Amino acid sequence: NLAAFRVTADSLDAVVREIGVPLIQPASQLEGALKPVDGRLDPAPLLAMQPVAADAAARITEVEAAMAGIDTDALLRPLAEAVDEFAAQLAPVSGGVHAVHGATQLVPALLGADGPRDTLLLFLNNAELRSTVGIPGALALVHTDQGAISLAQQASTRDFPKFDEPVMTLPPEIRGIYGDRPALW
Repeated sequence: NLAAFRVTADSLDAVVREIGVPLIQPASQLEGALKPVDGRLDPAPLLAMQPVAADAAARITEVEAAMAGIDTDALLRPLAEAVDEFAAQLAPVSGGVHAVHGATQLVPALLGADGPRDTLLLFLNNAELRSTVGIPGALALVHTDQGAISLAQQASTRDFPKFDEPVMTLPPEIRGIYGDRPALW
């Protein structure tokens, strides 16, 4: 019981002091920084936040592991309930910390912080739902460079021609159901 209480108290302290407090200052600076100015989003604030977010993500993983090591079945009921309650509240906090960490890694790269980048965006039509949501109905090529964002090209499925001959050999089970159509369109 004492060990479980100590681990829970240490974990709570870590969440507040080692994860929450270090993330608050840089995150509060993001509010105004994520507004486009002349078609550009400055990736610098997110780049500056990367080390703090990485440390927070690593620490929250350690806290979760420590909490998962507590056997609540062996604890007094009030303590077991408190441990379970904290563990339940820890899950969304962990998700948020890992999301912030992922965003600080991904968004600057998407904004071209490390050089020009082209990203293909597919817009899915949900009128014909598939296991992957829908059929791509349009696409856009977005060019970014040091936070400057521009639309390089756009197209729709009508811009892609039908092939006269199949472009690949389809397995017999696919041809049996659909014929050669999947290799023509």
